[in-house]
Amino acid sequence: MKDRHLNTSEIIAIIAVAVSLVSIGLLFADNLNFHSEIISLNNNITGQSQTIKDLDNKLDLNKQTMTQLQANNTTSSEQIISLNSRVTSLEQQVNSIESNQQQLVHPDIPCPNSTGVVEFCNSIGGGGVIENRIYKKLSSTLPNDYWTAEFEYKFTSSSIPNHYILALTATSDDPTSPSQPEVIFILHGKDLDQLVLQDINGYSDHAIPINVDTQYYVKLERTPTQLILSVFSDPARKIPVQNSPIISNILANEYSNLNFVQHADSKLAGPARVLTAELDNTIIYNTSNPSQILFKDDYSSTDGWIQVGTSVFITK
Repeated sequence: MKDRHLNTSEIIAIIAVAVSLVSIGLLFADNLNFHSEIISLNNNITGQSQTIKDLDNKLDLNKQTMTQLQANNTTSSEQIISLNSRVTSLEQQVNSIESNQQQLVHPDIPCPNSTGVVEFCNSIGGGGVIENRIYKKLSSTLPNDYWTAEFEYKFTSSSIPNHYILALTATSDDPTSPSQPEVIFILHGKDLDQLVLQDINGYSDHAIPINVDTQYYVKLERTPTQLILSVFSDPARKIPVQNSPIISNILANEYSNLNFVQHADSKLAGPARVLTAELDNTIIYNTSNPSQILFKDDYSSTDGWIQVGTSVFITK
């Protein structure tokens, strides 16, 4: 049999196949390297997130200890100074790790297209400098005996969240400002997807877990001696979710000067803390006489609201 010589078109076809195989091989190798980098990045982020949570726990314990010592008249100024220094050091460690996480990855999650809601649009912590919040003055100071605040809440993404989705404050200053004489927070966090009550006693001992892309109906009640945070799965607020309610004991003379409603991120937190969420239909009424409305807003208008920063706003 005579040797058969390849013609030009066949040679070109073989070369094309060879080039394709080489390209596929390079693409496969690049894909493996990419996935390896993603796994390494995720492991790094996971490890840093756990470190942040551990440091946050230490920070809370030191703050609680300092509060207890300050209440004790026999405590020396040296002890207070030492604890203050320890708290500052822990805060600096947390902010440093959070800033490093922000440099590693901060995906911009598309914000929902809803209108007439409070939008937390990839809202990040302010690193002690930046404020992202909106606030509105109440028509009158909240009574110091009986009132109930209700609103609807749903989040679509978060990363070690620490956001004050509802704050009732004495002044228009940032909710976390030391100049606030009185403030009540409902916090999405700390670090986890859960709602936490924060008042003069600090963070509540218990938290109410929440799930992504799930509509919740929140209620905060004030009595002369208690704050009660409840979360429900139905608009009639009859079906409580797991761990609801949370109860915090207060004194009758506390929270007698609440004048503003605020929705805010945490100015004190680092930029790795991210939240995309929606809040709607806030109402505050007299608990014993629900027809007596103390505040009501469906966020269909920005009238009366002041916006600070860019990532917390009312959608139009």
